[in-house]
Amino acid sequence: MYLCAGKGKRKRQVAPGCIASAEVFVDTTVMTKTRSSARWANRRRKQRRLVRLGVATVVFVTVVAVMLVAFPVRTFLYQRDRAQFHVETRLIHILLESHLDQLIEIAAQLSSRSVIRNDMVEVREGRISASEYFESASPRLHDALLASPEALGVLRFDLEGNAVAEAGLAEAIPTGAHLDPDTPRIFPMPGSGSSVGSLPETVIVTHPIVHPQHGPVGHDVLLLSFGAARSALDAAMQGSHPTEVRIQTPDFHDTVEGNETPGMEWHSYQLPSGLELVVGRSAGYVYGTSNRQLSLIIAVILVAGAALSYVSLWVLGLVHERSVAENAELSDLVEEQTAQLRELLRERELLIHEVHHRIKNDMSVTRSLLTLQRLHAESSEVQASLADAESRLGVMAEIYEHLYRQSDVGHVHIRPVLERLLPTVVSSHPSTGSLAAGKPDTIEMNLVEVQLDRDAAIPLSIIANELVINSLKYAAQTSHAEIRVELLIEPYPSETGTGSEEMLVLRVSDNGPGLPAQVVQGDLGFGLEMARSLAEQSGGGLELPAEAGRSTITVRLRV
Repeated sequence: MYLCAGKGKRKRQVAPGCIASAEVFVDTTVMTKTRSSARWANRRRKQRRLVRLGVATVVFVTVVAVMLVAFPVRTFLYQRDRAQFHVETRLIHILLESHLDQLIEIAAQLSSRSVIRNDMVEVREGRISASEYFESASPRLHDALLASPEALGVLRFDLEGNAVAEAGLAEAIPTGAHLDPDTPRIFPMPGSGSSVGSLPETVIVTHPIVHPQHGPVGHDVLLLSFGAARSALDAAMQGSHPTEVRIQTPDFHDTVEGNETPGMEWHSYQLPSGLELVVGRSAGYVYGTSNRQLSLIIAVILVAGAALSYVSLWVLGLVHERSVAENAELSDLVEEQTAQLRELLRERELLIHEVHHRIKNDMSVTRSLLTLQRLHAESSEVQASLADAESRLGVMAEIYEHLYRQSDVGHVHIRPVLERLLPTVVSSHPSTGSLAAGKPDTIEMNLVEVQLDRDAAIPLSIIANELVINSLKYAAQTSHAEIRVELLIEPYPSETGTGSEEMLVLRVSDNGPGLPAQVVQGDLGFGLEMARSLAEQSGGGLELPAEAGRSTITVRLRV
């Protein structure tokens, strides 16, 4: 088998077993080709930096242009739209204020007639009864309503709040209106709707009846139409954007929290009699023209930025085209080099697998020789020693068998190795107790899945083998052995005492009478002594039971 590397017909050959020379050759080839492509790689890095710088510059200039142009223009356009909307709402305020003043004047004309005031004084002084006044005053109120088209109904009250006369749609007037003895008041009629915002169709006007000599003598509560104001407002707002117009009063809570509605612009004004006018319009209508103009400005800036980016990338493309040939040559060189390295790596892995396979076969041959020697040995002590040696060789052969069969030759999945190894150890070393009881020895395993390198997997497997053999030796003296093996990862205090570290814990226990006193006190046999030595070499240690009669042995290893 030869390892070949080179270009064209020139090849360098390395004989089998000269892996180190092949690796040096590969490293030399890679270094030579790397030097030849260093100039190209350096140029590519400069081009990438140039592209990044150009794109970043264009983006920065575009963002600065948007900030310097769009935001001041947006502020100016929005101020213009707000001022225009304020002018429109101010006109609505003037229009409604004039109509409310007219309604108050209508109520004042009705309540200021001398006959009405004199008759109310006579009713208060008892010269005329309430029924007589009702019969005489109601027709006069009806004639007064006919003279005023806006008046729809009227209720007249004395100072005690008793109705003394009525006319028109008096039954539609609510009787719970607050009667101010000094000031006329206006209330939107509850439940009346409008085609313009929340303006009422009718309003209620309360006006005090005041005699020049006798002072207040009663109240008139009139139901007046607000249709003229609504018609005038409809005509004034025709052709404009949709607008919410609301009249709010603290006495009749027929209002909506308009000034808290999201996405709306609002203006409020004071009206006569404590009323408040609230005019709102959607922000999309208020700033619609400005938004379109602003979008056009930003679009122009972005188009200019995109054009500048295109020109920059076009210039960089011209620079890049000069090195296309070099790029193609470098790609071919890299592909050729990669193929050669893969071939070298494949052959090296095949060689390593072959080495592991031969080591495993050699161990198997050695183990067979020991088995033959054990069968012909007459001393039981010699047979036991040869059996232990066979077991240890079997452990190492199992590890190399696993390495031979897997693709990763440097690491071992320890769980399947132990699951194959330990039951074989138990079945191949029958104890005296199992022979006497007529039952086979059993083993139960609870193993965590962990991957170890080869230098850690071999000592761990040998330690597990020795501990299981130890359990067979001490546990199954009078009955069959029941062995439990656990492989866990547990935290353990660090040597510095400043925290804890994770360690691999192998714990073996059995159903036997426990370890003898001399073993607990430190007089270990060859197997346990070897297990402790291997554990300490791996950065851990072996822990025996604190007293005789217990059979759990724990080994800790650094992961």
